[in-house]
Amino acid sequence: MTLENFMQDFLSRPMSALRTIEHRNSGNRTSTILAREDNFQCELITWGPNLVLPAHRHPNLRGIALRIDGDMTFIIGPTENRTNELIKRASVWKGKFLKGRNIQIEPGDWHGGKTGGGGASFFAFQEWMPGSILKAASQDWVGGKIPEATLSKICG
Repeated sequence: MTLENFMQDFLSRPMSALRTIEHRNSGNRTSTILAREDNFQCELITWGPNLVLPAHRHPNLRGIALRIDGDMTFIIGPTENRTNELIKRASVWKGKFLKGRNIQIEPGDWHGGKTGGGGASFFAFQEWMPGSILKAASQDWVGGKIPEATLSKICG
């Protein structure tokens, strides 16, 4: 199975098939893992209003971000500093610009973003590298510091 196949399979499932496997909350962002199969998972990520997420990377996963709702900017840059500069200068993109667009993130890609006044949410489909322990993407993080997310639920 490929990450793209996993994403299409997940998106074709009925809502009744979704389960909260793990939930984390830092106050201005939440993360809920809704599916975990082999080395794939789907994480629902919600960013609060006017949030700036600094440049960072996830060295152990490949991802596809798919916007659900809200206005946001998602930047991929060459280095941590350059990505932070681009985030700072960027305008928030209206949701209609991102509708139906997938954003591909490779292991080690520097990326970050910000939201508009209503916040934003997106699915993060992830393929974890062989030998990695699957966890929330915020737990596989290199780069700018963010408030620690509190683990509030793990389901079996």
